[in-house]
Amino acid sequence: MRRLGIAAMALALVVAVSCGGLSEAQKHSNQGLELQQAGKLEEAIQEYDKAIELDPHLAEAYVNRAGAYFALGDYDSALADATKAIELDPGLAEAYVSRAAAYSGLNEYDSALVDATKAIELDPDLAMAYGNRAAAYLGLNEYDSALADASKAIELDPKLARAHMARGRVYYGTGKLEQAIADYDTAIQLDPDFAGAYVDRAIAHNDLNEYDSALADATKAIELDPKLARAHMARGLAYHGTGKLEQAIAEYDAAIELDSDLVEAYVNRGNAYDDSGQPDRALADYSKAIELDPDEAKAYRNRGVTYLRLGKVDEALADFSKAIELKPDYAVAYESRGDIYFGRRNYEQAVVDYTKAIELDPANPNPYWSRATAHLMRRDSPRATGDLEMYISLSAEPDKARAEVIAGLEAELAPSTDPGMTKVLRLVLESLRRQ
Repeated sequence: MRRLGIAAMALALVVAVSCGGLSEAQKHSNQGLELQQAGKLEEAIQEYDKAIELDPHLAEAYVNRAGAYFALGDYDSALADATKAIELDPGLAEAYVSRAAAYSGLNEYDSALVDATKAIELDPDLAMAYGNRAAAYLGLNEYDSALADASKAIELDPKLARAHMARGRVYYGTGKLEQAIADYDTAIQLDPDFAGAYVDRAIAHNDLNEYDSALADATKAIELDPKLARAHMARGLAYHGTGKLEQAIAEYDAAIELDSDLVEAYVNRGNAYDDSGQPDRALADYSKAIELDPDEAKAYRNRGVTYLRLGKVDEALADFSKAIELKPDYAVAYESRGDIYFGRRNYEQAVVDYTKAIELDPANPNPYWSRATAHLMRRDSPRATGDLEMYISLSAEPDKARAEVIAGLEAELAPSTDPGMTKVLRLVLESLRRQ
């Protein structure tokens, strides 16, 4: 299972052996390092194999081979080699950095945290140790600690591209998209071939509805690394954002073909299928995402939306509740569940969920509208009026929103045969017209 691509931020360090009086094993290790730095990973591994065959106790060769395996995405082999290096030389900080990277690649963030911390104890000035610990903290959603470590890594080595990427991930995770993009910009300036940074910047641009920029970044990432699954997913998001659903689905297909465990790709393809009127395929993809990661709240919430559209209200309610259980700060899940309670005329519970959605995302006008309608059904004109005023003030075009709200209420008033509702509608209208 891979979700966030945390491993793209982690890095397994390589260690050069001093050139004075080198053994044959050390020469092969250094030759492997040169090949690795040139991107010739398979050839590098062959040189490390020769070094280890000649000297099974050469810890540096294991560290370097771990780095090559890590770069190839073979995190199990990287973990084995880093562990062997630690057995041979428990004081080698770079070995712990490499093992921390491997653990992050395997989503074992607690173990990564332990190893990165050990590396820092051994060498407090080792920037990548802080960078890898930031990646581990990020995997654990401990954003404050991740930010502190990423910033420390940058302080120690301002030219460490992955540290800027790690800090960008922290900013992204906390909703600070512009700051995230600024760090991704720096990472790319430092390493113009850093495909992962282009992917992350593309995703941030997608979230800002800057689809042309997102498409350019995702395409550049694919040019640099055609087998990078998240790059295809990011390009799919850009196509999706511009309504090109067939192209989006094709990109999500490519991402899944490259990485069949990429949970995000299934969720996003499910969204595209749902938007293109293929609910059965959407449900299949959301369910696959949940199978891969039973803690993926977005998959439950989106599957619930599709179930609701199909009239499967009980299934939708269960999925919205599960999403909330997994992610208690998931505002849209509360709003979605509130809609079900509203549809079942449980207006009290609907108000509770809409209120929670507002607490979590007070700048979103939609739950104010939803809560206002629930207050109307409860014949509570003051609260309904207050929520409608908030909805109007938060709308992109408040004057237009006010006119539309008034027109909608007038349309409800005309056929009303309920004296209580008629009175409430008139009171709300009078208040809105006075503004």
